[in-house]
Amino acid sequence: MLPVRLRDFIEDSDGWLYAVSTYDNTEKVGCVLRYVPDTRGERTSRSGTRYRKFDFEDAYAFIARHKPQYSDLVQRIPHRDVKRVFKPELEILRIARSHPRVQKLLDLFGLPAGTIGCTGSLLCGLEIEDSDIDMVVYGKHWFTAQKLVRQGILEGKWRGFPLKCGARSMKNADLKSRMTSSCSMSCANGTGARLRAPTLIYFIPGRMTILKGHQPEEGQ
Repeated sequence: MLPVRLRDFIEDSDGWLYAVSTYDNTEKVGCVLRYVPDTRGERTSRSGTRYRKFDFEDAYAFIARHKPQYSDLVQRIPHRDVKRVFKPELEILRIARSHPRVQKLLDLFGLPAGTIGCTGSLLCGLEIEDSDIDMVVYGKHWFTAQKLVRQGILEGKWRGFPLKCGARSMKNADLKSRMTSSCSMSCANGTGARLRAPTLIYFIPGRMTILKGHQPEEGQ
């Protein structure tokens, strides 16, 4: 089985799909349930299987009812129960071939293969027309990507991708005069730079604990 890391997705032995949400997945995979096969589900895979999507609270309740052995602060899945690992950095080119906006993002970043990926419903092949585009940047390239976002906004390269930082939505013209630390730190702390597609860019610098907003030293 491929190594598991934050923002991957996994499939368990029953075909349930989970978003990996922890850095340390050595003993068990820490994740949150996102999709379960359901003939009445609103999402359809490329193979024709229908899935039901779960929000955060519903996922916890469903796991507690049907697979209580996985219940914890997040769901904890034993490696023996993991049937498949979906890797954003390995699937990004497949996704980009059928989603021009993802390809445009790849072109804008220009990062080396293996350092950028796409997660979420696009990774699982369960996207709908208005699904998020969830990009992931790994390791030291986090610093490069953060700078590219700032530079791209100032140069107008993000036209068609109006940026949203936190709860405030701003047009590119407004951002040129509002590129404050609060906007860039939203990216740096892993909360994401949100762009209309809508697009969420996760910056994952190594094993940083995103929830604490702690940043590594540049070059690590």
